[in-house]
Amino acid sequence: MAFDKKKYDAAFTREKYDTVSIRLPKGRDSELKEYAQLHDKSMRDLILEALWKSYRLDLKSPVEIKE
Repeated sequence: MAFDKKKYDAAFTREKYDTVSIRLPKGRDSELKEYAQLHDKSMRDLILEALWKSYRLDLKSPVEIKE
């Protein structure tokens, strides 16, 4: 059986990352994409930056959970 890179990548992503989705009113996603492009950012980076600026929530770094 040959190596299947797509399956490998999908399994890696499932193991290492969480997925969060949001729903926007129709047409607003294109505005968000355009704004991100104008600022040389991906939509992901734009959202992560907004979370940092608004809540000082750094989701790019590993999280240490304290009980």
